Amino acid sequence: MTFGGVRTEGARLESITGLRGLVLWAYGLRNFQIAGELEDSTFYDVQAKAPGDRIPTAEEFRAMLRNLLADRYKLKAHMESREVPVYELVVGKSGPKLKPGDAESTEPPRVSVEGRVYELSMPNAKMAEFLQMLDNSGLLGRPALDHTGLDGSYKIRFRYTPGFQKDDPESINIFAAVQSQLGLKLTPGKGMLDVLVVDHVEKPSGN
Repeated sequence: MTFGGVRTEGARLESITGLRGLVLWAYGLRNFQIAGELEDSTFYDVQAKAPGDRIPTAEEFRAMLRNLLADRYKLKAHMESREVPVYELVVGKSGPKLKPGDAESTEPPRVSVEGRVYELSMPNAKMAEFLQMLDNSGLLGRPALDHTGLDGSYKIRFRYTPGFQKDDPESINIFAAVQSQLGLKLTPGKGMLDVLVVDHVEKPSGN
């Protein structure tokens, strides 16, 4: 399983990513769910192995990484709920334009680029996973919450242009794209979001 720069295989966990990426994965959070400074320009080569022969679950791997962060980075943090500006992802007036996902696909989500147009391809994604990809793009400027009521997995092909320019006919506005391509809509609002507040963190200790 690979996500956000962290890879697990068998009983091993490996990562070459920044501290922010490690914390996001360890706590199962999205980009907007961290409050506090986390230096992210330095990438760390993290390798860990679970004891015994049994393959850990995803949550057990996350707990293992949280322990490592507390031990090596002296990370101390707590969760709290905050009201923040959000976008609410809802179903458009004409209904969703989504095809059922391919449950047997092993193809990971990917982003391809053609000129200035980006295409996000997700063969078997839930709405939460799609929103995570939007978060990672940094295009929305605020978190998006799932209010669609769609609880299945879907095949998503989504084209958009970062740095949309109104006078460029080839530019694809991400908000218009969500509506025209997926039959969904992003509406601005306020929402409660659980955030991880970083109380203390240090540069990592040695092995």
